[in-house]
Amino acid sequence: MPTSTLAPKPTPTPITLFTPAPKPDAQSYFVAGLSFAEQGRYQEAVAEYSEAIRLDPGNALAYNNRGLAYVRLGQYQRAIEDYAEAVRVDPGDADAYADRAVLHILVNDDKAAQREAERVVELGYWGSLSAPIEEAKRLR
Repeated sequence: MPTSTLAPKPTPTPITLFTPAPKPDAQSYFVAGLSFAEQGRYQEAVAEYSEAIRLDPGNALAYNNRGLAYVRLGQYQRAIEDYAEAVRVDPGDADAYADRAVLHILVNDDKAAQREAERVVELGYWGSLSAPIEEAKRLR
């Protein structure tokens, strides 16, 4: 009886009609928030930062930036809450303290602003608070 020299037929590979798009990660939402904020589209920025925070609740910078967007929207209480959360997540986040100091100036709470500014100095903040504080005083 003759033997076959033919190799077995390979199993067909299934055809994929589409490749699902990758799911955005927290960083993608954060970057989108930055883009919206740079365009002055603060409500959209808040939405993107919120999604970044939902995906990565330990992202202090997302809380801080969402706080900045809330300030631009005039939602100061929400901004204070976000700055507080940024500091809770990262107690060494001098930017959050600096932004919170400026916000306290905006809402006429100079004592709280002074406390925040002192904490900024303790943390070795490399920036200057002079210009933002003067701007906040001018705006209130």
